[in-house]
Amino acid sequence: MPTKGFYDLNGKTRPAPPYEAEYDGYMREAGLSPNGTLLPKFGPRPGPAVTVTNVKTGKAVAVLPIQQAWAWADDNQLFAIGCDPKKCRGKGEFRNRLLLVSLDGKITPLTGYQRSDRLGSWDPLFTHR
Repeated sequence: MPTKGFYDLNGKTRPAPPYEAEYDGYMREAGLSPNGTLLPKFGPRPGPAVTVTNVKTGKAVAVLPIQQAWAWADDNQLFAIGCDPKKCRGKGEFRNRLLLVSLDGKITPLTGYQRSDRLGSWDPLFTHR
């Protein structure tokens, strides 16, 4: 089953936009950038890492030291979840925080660290303004 459904303005189902159908669903729901050219995917291993690829050329635009890409802030920045890269090599991934990450690698923490594997942890919710 696909991880996303797509609808037209009248609420009828429609096929996924180009490249969204290839989306593996493992990443949080960042999907395509607003301009429709960039797609984040998990890897390379051992991580934490997300590779942002230009879907039209197939070339990697950036490899970011984050766990998950959650939403695009604009065409050059992602809201992401990241753990301390020095402590996150295969363990410690549940001590994470919300970040704003630019494709040139600038990381701006938006929250403090939390233990996402414990009762009371939170997941950010993104909406259009």
